[in-house]
Formats: sequence, structure tokens, C-alpha cells
Amino acid sequence: MKGLIDRVFLKNRATGLYEDAHLYHGLDSTNLAHIEGRWRPLFELRRREAKASLQTLAEVNAEDAHWEWGKWRWLR
Repeated sequence: MKGLIDRVFLKNRATGLYEDAHLYHGLDSTNLAHIEGRWRPLFELRRREAKASLQTLAEVNAEDAHWEWGKWRWLR
């Protein structure tokens, strides 16, 4: 189950500005679909970029690439 916890402010590392965000506990099927269809391909691209340039995943803005979202049933 997914539920809103709070409104938070996150610093955008590209702009240096803080942005409004919502913090949730859990995820739903739409979130999982976005992760698989949108985020995972981007993470894989960034992983290859990091390896080729000898950078860390954080340096190519993909430090969350190692997370296994779909495996954690407590998130749902």
C-alpha cells in the first residue's frame, strides 16, 4: 500500500535550487511500471557511462541504480 507521509524539499543537484516534493511510504503498480519502463533504461545507460568514464554512479546522477524496487514486498 502507498501512503503520503509528508511534503518535503529536495535540492536539485543540477540547478542548486530546492524543489517541492511529496514523500510516500510504499509504491503501487504505476510506480513499478515507471521504474521498469522509464528509470531502469536510464540507469543502465548511466551505468555504462560511468564505467566508460571511470566515474561513480553518483557522479553520473544514477546512485539509486542498484535498488531492486520490485523485490521489496513491504514497499507495496
